Amino acid sequence: MFRFKLQRVLDVRRQVRERVEAELTSIQKRLEQAKGALQSLIDRRRASVEAFRERKTFAVEELKLFSHYVDGLALRIQHGKGTVSAIEVELEDKISELLEARRNEQVMERLREKEFGRYQKEMAGKETAFLDEVALRRFSNVPPSE
Repeated sequence: MFRFKLQRVLDVRRQVRERVEAELTSIQKRLEQAKGALQSLIDRRRASVEAFRERKTFAVEELKLFSHYVDGLALRIQHGKGTVSAIEVELEDKISELLEARRNEQVMERLREKEFGRYQKEMAGKETAFLDEVALRRFSNVPPSE
């Protein structure tokens, strides 16, 4: 029966890859949420500006309040862009980490396959030797023909 001596190492590397994949998925979800929130802020600012432009008259106080509101939205948009950029960098790092984890797992998989191939050759050799031994015994037990 074949037993890979480094199976635990392979299992650990597989677990590392699975953990990194889960973290990558989480980062992708966070990125999508951040992009959605950013787009929502941009849409809100655009809609507010267009609604304000459609008004024919407005007081100076309303203009000041609106200006502060739009400035606040602009700051939140800038912050949102920074958040998106930071998450994108984190995503790139996690992708690199995942590629490394996959390579490490594949190295162990290839090593396992090579050892299994050697095991199969060894077993085939033993089987051939056993069958040769059986055939030799049968041949040697046959009475000589005259």
